[in-house]
Amino acid sequence: MEKPDYVSWDEIHDVLWAAHKENRDAGMHMKYPGLPGDQLEGLLGDKGHCFVALEGRKVVATASYRVITCKRWYNKTKKKVVSLLLDGILPEYGGKGIYSKLYHFREEHLKSCGFNLIDMDTAEKNVNIQKVFIKNGFRLVDFEVYKSPHYSVVMAKWLNGCPYSKWECWWRFHWRKLRTKAIWKPGQIRRF
Repeated sequence: MEKPDYVSWDEIHDVLWAAHKENRDAGMHMKYPGLPGDQLEGLLGDKGHCFVALEGRKVVATASYRVITCKRWYNKTKKKVVSLLLDGILPEYGGKGIYSKLYHFREEHLKSCGFNLIDMDTAEKNVNIQKVFIKNGFRLVDFEVYKSPHYSVVMAKWLNGCPYSKWECWWRFHWRKLRTKAIWKPGQIRRF
């Protein structure tokens, strides 16, 4: 369901913080799970929505999106893109299909709103989430370096069918990865 008013942004923060503990322990420090509730709310603003899975009134999972302008190669229409963020599930609720149902609920909402392209990014070493999203039709399309202490992969999904071949997505992703790692160290530090 869409986040009800009685669910605070601090509760969303608490779920994200707990959900990403394993990533932090592995050295993958995502910037959003560490933000306090008011900053999470500001991040979505009026261009995004937050969905939650509840057990009673307790938030057990969260999944959000915001609408962005995307000028990357994989958005050939140059229309607005939906960027997924603030996804997480409390560890004790994992493996029960809760996040999967929440993900599909969000995707159906996006289709009903007329969106076609969804993207998201995650740490290069966050292979488990990459597998989940690839299983749900996403493709690796880009490679980035931000100020975080790791590289990030960008994944995209077209709700009305991908206009690019698997080979083109594969080639462009790997070329970008090679180029980015040749020029940048994690943390946006130039190699030369």
